[in-house]
Amino acid sequence: MAVFLQYPIRSFNNWLLYDNIYKITFKLASSFSKNIFRSHRLISHIIREEIKQEHSISKASTKTRGEIRGSNKKPWKQKGTGRARAGSRYSPLWRGGGITFGPFPKVSSNKINRKVWLNAFQYLLFNKRSNILIINYSTSPLGTSLKFSYNSFVRKQLKLCGIDTKFNRTLFIIPKGVKPSEYNSKVTFKSMNELKCKDILFNDYIVIFI
Repeated sequence: MAVFLQYPIRSFNNWLLYDNIYKITFKLASSFSKNIFRSHRLISHIIREEIKQEHSISKASTKTRGEIRGSNKKPWKQKGTGRARAGSRYSPLWRGGGITFGPFPKVSSNKINRKVWLNAFQYLLFNKRSNILIINYSTSPLGTSLKFSYNSFVRKQLKLCGIDTKFNRTLFIIPKGVKPSEYNSKVTFKSMNELKCKDILFNDYIVIFI
């Protein structure tokens, strides 16, 4: 059985006014109702894996002899010097040369199954259904600006909707390509393709700009 959540889209200039022309519908999959009773175990597993992925990214990196930039000139001739033969100054035996079996950037965590993640995401979205606002970003004075300004106007609109960012953590889902002009400890900015289950869980309110 599918569950439908309907939200009117609010005008950017006044978040208490609805743009009645537009409506957005979240359709939850039929498997959602089957998994709702074991959702707590499912969500805790997904959150653990997402946190593990963030902390299991190794950024340590070295260069092999083939990645070092510079001249490939032979240091000295092959014979007649009395020294050991050398073909390149980038040999791992030389100081400043390449590294053999050195570390490379890698992610050492388990892959999250897409269907499992989607079930957890749908349950969290359903759980926050009364704390979601959808704003028509195209009607803003910024228009198609690539900078989203978290200014006094936005804070005032949040207060009109009963959201105080001093006490409530708020997630702003902004359009792709738009970047926030400033940051706040109680406010999180994400685009839709960066969204994770823990973002939905750890924030009290969700404001979606479309």
